[in-house]
Amino acid sequence: MIQKNTLQLHKPDAMCSSCISGMRADCVELVHFKRFPEVKKLFFPHFMHSAHTNYSPQSSLQVLYPLLPDVLDCNPFRRSPDTPDPTDGSPVLGSPPLRAPEEVQKVVEVLNQTWRLLQTCQLHPEISAQLVGYLFYFINASLFNSLMERGSEEGFYQWSRGVHLRASLDLILDWAQERGLGELALEQTIKLSGALNLLATPRKTLLKTCWSSLRSLYPSLHPAQLHHLLSLYRPLSHPRSTWSPSAPDQDAALDTGKRHTTLTTLPLLYLARTRAQT
Repeated sequence: MIQKNTLQLHKPDAMCSSCISGMRADCVELVHFKRFPEVKKLFFPHFMHSAHTNYSPQSSLQVLYPLLPDVLDCNPFRRSPDTPDPTDGSPVLGSPPLRAPEEVQKVVEVLNQTWRLLQTCQLHPEISAQLVGYLFYFINASLFNSLMERGSEEGFYQWSRGVHLRASLDLILDWAQERGLGELALEQTIKLSGALNLLATPRKTLLKTCWSSLRSLYPSLHPAQLHHLLSLYRPLSHPRSTWSPSAPDQDAALDTGKRHTTLTTLPLLYLARTRAQT
């Protein structure tokens, strides 16, 4: 169990604030009802603590935001927190089952507390699912953008890192799968999954795959995002021309403004009582 005092509130940056603002606009009709004060508190930080739950009055997004970057550095294949890896920490034949690192456990604990509160409020299952979808939308954007920024670190984009990150994301997605929300979570994390699948591709296979094939294999990635990942991939032992963008993609691949994903396309919220789009 993660202690509540380990989930500290950090001042959100523009991305986190944008997501909260977008959710506030989309959920205005839902959270207007007085019967959902806990839901207001859950997604919007400026509400009083409720006697019905011990959950912190912080917004779930604000709690998640400082926790997510640490997921990029954890290793689910490590035998124990105090035992160093015998090699580079990559999975080997006969390895023990995945062990959720503390960094992943903290993210899952936020999801657990969020889910318990939604159940306590007896919110309609469809509304609860959609609100959880917002959290996975935010997880996707935050981790993906952090991944793009970390590429400047020498050797960050490599196979072992991709395998670690793919496993960490799978552990988080398992939480959704166990609650019947697996498809929803997969849909909201499709861009992050694409990037991690690329990095987790065996190096020999990746080196033999040309640009056009990679574009077909990872359609969720914008050409600029794919080009960024490939141009900084290490170690490299073949001419970069293999991964040179095709003529139709050359301009898009060099558009640095498209490397990050935005929070301007929040999932639409449908109210269960009317099925009307808000």
